[in-house]
Amino acid sequence: MRFWIVALPCTYVALLCALAYPAVHLAFDADIRNLGLPAALAECFHPPSPEAVPKVVFNPWLHLWVLAMAAAQIALLLPAGKPAERPRARRSLTFSLVAASFLAALLSASLPIAIICGIWGDDGLDLLEPTFGWLGLLPDFIAIPILFLSPLMAAWGVWWFILLRATKANPSPGFPGRACRWLLAGSALELIVAIPCHVAARNRGDCCAPAGTFTGIATGAGVALLCCGPALLYLVRDRLRRKSPRAILHHQDEDDPQTRGGGGVLSR
Repeated sequence: MRFWIVALPCTYVALLCALAYPAVHLAFDADIRNLGLPAALAECFHPPSPEAVPKVVFNPWLHLWVLAMAAAQIALLLPAGKPAERPRARRSLTFSLVAASFLAALLSASLPIAIICGIWGDDGLDLLEPTFGWLGLLPDFIAIPILFLSPLMAAWGVWWFILLRATKANPSPGFPGRACRWLLAGSALELIVAIPCHVAARNRGDCCAPAGTFTGIATGAGVALLCCGPALLYLVRDRLRRKSPRAILHHQDEDDPQTRGGGGVLSR
């Protein structure tokens, strides 16, 4: 298990970095109407121009996004919950709850933004001005993070409270696996809604709306890729546990004090 805690996040970070430029180019610069979708997809994987590299590769928001998603994946991979074996110490669900509520907040905060930008375009963003208009009094380096992070933090707090109440009575070690399955379903819903909204915003020629709809696409795709690794790992682990005879595990636990309780055997 320790190997996968390192291998999966490293693979995920490499995948996000590799797909960053193709995703941005396809969402904003590719001429799908004239080239067609296959040719536009092929063009996205061509070497980027020198002018496009700094906008994507050296973007600090991209680095922050990658680090946050990798940290969430590591938190979901950490052992959590109350093991079935009594000699084993009870583990906290804190890291799994933080990661699951953060990813659920990302999906919840970006979905309404994508819908607003897809239906009303730039006019929909103007509807939010009375709520965040006071941010114009602050410097940009303070106002922009507050504008983007305040809905996320509010949704994060709500989901943290919901998941904490749901798992307080029974801190099951299966919570990370169930959280990954629900997040996969949420990310699929996010993509189903955000992609048509982005197409509509692009066809209208809006200025800022495509950035809002692309946020929904990036969030849905990022969370889906993030959850695939842990979900498959937990699926394989549960299948191996079901096939392991209880008698053999009990015999090994009694003979080997280091693996007493079965936790050491099952985590290998």
